[in-house]
Amino acid sequence: MSTLVVDEAVVPVVRRSIELEKARIRRKVDAYAEELRALENGYSMSSTEFTNRYGAGELGDDEHWMRWEFLHCTRGELERRLTLLEQVGYDGQNAS
Repeated sequence: MSTLVVDEAVVPVVRRSIELEKARIRRKVDAYAEELRALENGYSMSSTEFTNRYGAGELGDDEHWMRWEFLHCTRGELERRLTLLEQVGYDGQNAS
């Protein structure tokens, strides 16, 4: 883990910024998850199955498939970022 040293007066600003970013990411993850569920239900296929089939070239490159790929990959990246932000600690304490 890395350490970032900031002036004590800046800590509330940093903390608030991190909380706002976490909330923004959660909203996006939720919106993407809802759209993914609609695709999964509409095509009777899980996102995992879609990713396997799309990656194998079985589905072609229609716009809706590319959207599904974008949603799936981007949601995963956002969840990774959220996990990192949730690990931020203050004064040696976990932020949670």
